[in-house]
Amino acid sequence: WTSRTRQAGQTAAYMRTIGDPETWMKHPDADQFLDISHAGQVNEVDKEASAMVQELRGMIPSFVPQRHYGPLKWGPGLDPNQPSHKEYLRQFADDFTNDLLESVSNAARKAAVAPDTDVEEAHHHLRFALRRTRTMCETASTASSRARVDSFLSAPAGHAFVVFGSSGSGKTFLMSKVVVEAAAANVKAGSGWKGCVCARFLGTSAASSAVRPLLLSILRQLKRVYGKEEALPVEFVDIAILFRTAVTEWPSEAQPLTLLLDSLDQLDDTDAGRRLEWLPITNLPPYLRLVVSTLPDHADFNCLSRIHTVLRATEGGENAPE
Repeated sequence: WTSRTRQAGQTAAYMRTIGDPETWMKHPDADQFLDISHAGQVNEVDKEASAMVQELRGMIPSFVPQRHYGPLKWGPGLDPNQPSHKEYLRQFADDFTNDLLESVSNAARKAAVAPDTDVEEAHHHLRFALRRTRTMCETASTASSRARVDSFLSAPAGHAFVVFGSSGSGKTFLMSKVVVEAAAANVKAGSGWKGCVCARFLGTSAASSAVRPLLLSILRQLKRVYGKEEALPVEFVDIAILFRTAVTEWPSEAQPLTLLLDSLDQLDDTDAGRRLEWLPITNLPPYLRLVVSTLPDHADFNCLSRIHTVLRATEGGENAPE
C-alpha cells in the first residue's frame, strides 16, 4: 500500500468467530472453519497456522474498517436453517454489498471531473429505497396496500394516491417497495412503457428537508429527463409555479412521470412547506402518477387534513385513497 488513505478507502476486514472450537473440532467439516492438524491420531488445532492468523489480524491497521461477527454457535458448520446463522449470513451479505457499493461510489466520485449533485441526490434516494426493501419484511397489511398502489399506477385516477398511518406502520417500506419496483419496470425491456421515476424520501438529505431545495432538486432532474432549458427561478412562488408546470405538462404518453414523495410531514416550515400549497393533488393529467405519504395530523402539522380537504372539495366528498 502506498498511502494510509488508499488503505482505509479500499480495504475492509470481516472477522467471524465460532465459539467453543474444542466441542466441534472433531467434526468432519471442522477443517473448513479452523486450521486442523491431522498429524496425530486426534484432531488438534494447528498452533502454527493459528498463530499466523492471529499475527495477520494484528497487522490490520486500526483505521481500516472492520466488522466482527459472533461468537456463533457451531451448526454443524453454518446452517442457514438455524435462525442465528441465517441472520448472520443475511447481515454479512448486506454489510458486504453496502460496503462494496460505497467503495465503488467513492471511487466514481473521485474519478469524476466534477461532482454531479443532481445525480448524487437521485442516487441517494434510490439507494435508500433499496436498503429499506432489503432490511424490512413485508406484512399482510403492506402487501394489501401495495396491491392498491400498483392498481393505481396502472390506471391513475386524476388525483394523488395518499398513503398515511402512524409511525412504524410500514409507510416508508411500502413507498420503498413501490419505488424499487417502478424503477425496475421502467428499465425492463418490453415493459410496455418508458418514462421517469422520481422519488424523494423527505428529510433524509439536505436537499429534501425543506420545500425550496426539494422542488429545485426535482426540477433539475426533470429538466434532464425531458430536455428542457428553462432557467430555474429564485423566488419561491415562481419555483412552485414551474414545479406545477413541470409535473403536469412535461410528461407525455411516451414519457410518463411517476413521482413519489415519502413523509411530507418531514419537511420543515420554511416557505410554508407543510401547508402543501405547492403540491398539485387533483386534476392531474393521465401521464402523471403521484404517490405521497404522511403521518396523521399532529400538533406541529396537519398535512393529511390539508390533502383530504383538497380531495373532498374536488372529488365531491369521495374518500381519499389510503
